[in-house]
Amino acid sequence: MLRILVLCCSLLAPGPALANCALPADRTAMVTGLVDGETLLLGDGGRVRLITYLSPRRPLWLEAERAWRAADAARQALSALVSGRAVELSFAKDRTDRHGRLLAQVFVRNGDARQWVQGELISRGHGRAYSLKSGAPCIGALLAREIAVRAAGSGIWSDNFYRVRPAVPAGDLRKLKNTFAIVEGMVLKVARVGQRTFVNFEADWRKDFTVIVASRAARLFVANGMDPHTLEGTNIRVRGWIRSFNGPMIEATHPEQVERLNE
Repeated sequence: MLRILVLCCSLLAPGPALANCALPADRTAMVTGLVDGETLLLGDGGRVRLITYLSPRRPLWLEAERAWRAADAARQALSALVSGRAVELSFAKDRTDRHGRLLAQVFVRNGDARQWVQGELISRGHGRAYSLKSGAPCIGALLAREIAVRAAGSGIWSDNFYRVRPAVPAGDLRKLKNTFAIVEGMVLKVARVGQRTFVNFEADWRKDFTVIVASRAARLFVANGMDPHTLEGTNIRVRGWIRSFNGPMIEATHPEQVERLNE
């Protein structure tokens, strides 16, 4: 089966050397509140989802009343950055999601300086980056910040729950079903079966962790110089949602989810 892995972040004060995002503003709006740790409420009643940034969430298997400190800290940091302030919105290719929320990179002006909200939160270790199948400008800059803060081991990266997970053994990954994870390991075997390509990390594909790439997605990988079959024998890191299919799996819908570690 096909396997894929994920990335994460940490708590560093952003500096001039950090990768930045310089998208032009499509709209300016006033933030009147937060819906959650990654969604803003605007003065006109609209809502903005901070694309490419995933705020910590309390795992579904925990009791509803149990606090999740990482989520509380991330929400407080976001509130301090944007509440009661005008923000600049740079919209994604898909301007809205199925819930009607605007999808945007968000910026705050501090005098002549322009502060990138997603980048700031990632650099402070308050969340993880994720890419979009439809494309996501500035995802490279966001991942660079995440890698730096993860290496420092601060913010959520000091919490064992958010660590980069090994692909082998797969047992621990089964417990993470329906959660976002970053996984890394050496690909043992890549095989195409019907319309899907399976990247496997162990010999027993019925139980091991797998990354699955549908035929349409595989064409995107090839176009980006990453034919899934060339992953065999290489170390990779993949990010995505853990699902169950003959063991834990991540579906890779676009090549930005996968990082070749030995390159």
